[in-house]
Amino acid sequence: MRANSKQKKRKNLLTSFKLINYRNLSLKMKLITLLFFAFFNFLSLSTTLLYSQIEETISPSVKTVQLHPANNIMGYPIINIGKNQTLNLSFDEPGSMVKNYYYSIELYDREWNKSGLIYTDYLNGSQVNEIRDYNYSYNTSFDYIHYNLTIPNSQIQITRSGNYALKIFEDNNRENPVIIKKFYINEEAVSVNAAITNPSSGIVRDSHQQITFDVMHPTFTIHDPLNQVKATIIQNRRKDNRVENLKPYFVRADELDFRYSTETQFEGGNEFRYVDLRSTRFFSDKIENIEFTDPFYHVTLFPEIPRQSRSYRYKEDINGGYIIDVQEGNTPATESDYMFVHFTFKAEEPFLNKNLYINGALTNWKLNKESKMEYNSAKGEYQLSLLLKQGYYNYQYLLKPKEGNKGSLQKTENSFQQTENDYLIIIYYRGSNDICDRIIATKRINSIKR
Repeated sequence: MRANSKQKKRKNLLTSFKLINYRNLSLKMKLITLLFFAFFNFLSLSTTLLYSQIEETISPSVKTVQLHPANNIMGYPIINIGKNQTLNLSFDEPGSMVKNYYYSIELYDREWNKSGLIYTDYLNGSQVNEIRDYNYSYNTSFDYIHYNLTIPNSQIQITRSGNYALKIFEDNNRENPVIIKKFYINEEAVSVNAAITNPSSGIVRDSHQQITFDVMHPTFTIHDPLNQVKATIIQNRRKDNRVENLKPYFVRADELDFRYSTETQFEGGNEFRYVDLRSTRFFSDKIENIEFTDPFYHVTLFPEIPRQSRSYRYKEDINGGYIIDVQEGNTPATESDYMFVHFTFKAEEPFLNKNLYINGALTNWKLNKESKMEYNSAKGEYQLSLLLKQGYYNYQYLLKPKEGNKGSLQKTENSFQQTENDYLIIIYYRGSNDICDRIIATKRINSIKR
């Protein structure tokens, strides 16, 4: 009886979005149907373009957007200038119709405002180029096209360090990109010595991590370090709690000291939760049920609860990332299927004046409508369904005040000073003759793998 009720619910979901007869539609109608579906379920259109500071954007018409160094899918999107290093971008578009996608690269300052430079000041090659590498999905219930791009390439080379945005758009519609992904070009002009320590304050000593670092510049002249040098710290790629515009705390000969007290403290959180979606035949330990309602698989996860254990337990994770993979295939990029994954988080009462989000790369690390869970008072639980490609995913439940920008894990995941976390430190420099900020160093540190 319970299974029949669930199946009816799945069919109602599909019927409401006119997807029940997906396989029988023409290519044109498939596209229209999918865009209609995406509009109501993944409203992540580029509204951020209305603001001066650029934000990462993923249109509802594309899925599974990844940008990372070549041969390092878990790496930060950073390459060193002059080292012949490249970044790989990949994404999927539902349907069977190949689009004419183009890309451009633009330079921004450390606060992600436009640089003020013309593209020939930081690029060699054509300003706009076409994406020509694509493949059709194979042996999947849900059709899609998989696109790939490598930058820099023979059409475009980057000549200056700094913050960059890679924009993907259809035909000549440059004002409405379907993808905006940020990346970094590093000069390696100075070195960074960094450490993760226990906070000195007893209140947060067991729950937070302290980041301290020094910038060594014996061969790089800095005339006005307090105004010319700024630092950013990012924890596990999170966007809500990053620390920006840090000035040197002390200045010594050839050394800049960033040993702050409270300004560089981060909630340690807990090891990420995970779900293994690599198979549609075998249930992994987090999966309660798998059903198929053409053209989608529906995966129901076991209900989850707050992790309030007072003792920390290490479990290796991938710090909020995901890896596309499929057990019943040989080419994960094009043989992995798409599935609705249904998450539930138990709570007797809704959190007061706070919203609950699923945070991680699976939601592009954004706390917005697409990642926000809705409270079901009848069942006493938060619920959210995400359309995900088969693979292995990390995620966490994060609470954010309705009127605030920064989230917390304390009440949902607990927080420990011992938790394994990644931190990225970016050192920006703008000399007296520079129009835009340069990146003179980056440093990635880990609280356990030191």
